[in-house]
Amino acid sequence: MVGAGRFELPTFLTPFGPDKRRRPLASFSGKIINQRSAQGKLDDAISEYHSALRLNFNPEEVTYNLAKAHSERGDVYKKIGNLDAAITEYKETLKMNPDIVNTRYNLENVYAKKGNYSEALKWLQEFIDVAPADYNSFVAQAKNNVAYLKTKL
Repeated sequence: MVGAGRFELPTFLTPFGPDKRRRPLASFSGKIINQRSAQGKLDDAISEYHSALRLNFNPEEVTYNLAKAHSERGDVYKKIGNLDAAITEYKETLKMNPDIVNTRYNLENVYAKKGNYSEALKWLQEFIDVAPADYNSFVAQAKNNVAYLKTKL
């Protein structure tokens, strides 16, 4: 609280930059996980993502921004080992914006960590199928991972 009855957003959630121009949540939400991860404060990062996901700054950016925040919250859950929550966040990301391609790769990784290799293979193949041309190096690695996952089935 700032003053009597006035709430102030944390700096990273402020929808306007110093130049008073609107900035998208996605442009600064990624800093949360990096800052909190470096400090070992992953629970704080999750809490801050919860707050960010309740805010809508600009109608044109809301879907992308919220999808990106879900993806990044999934990254935090994955780091702390809450794989089921990570899966939920990544699937929510894809529902909101299927163009966030790396989410499929993240799902593959989480399912493989859980030992569900058939589901991991499904998501990895989907990643390979939809990855844009500038993802060539990632696709090459993904194809190597396909061979490995097939040995686990």
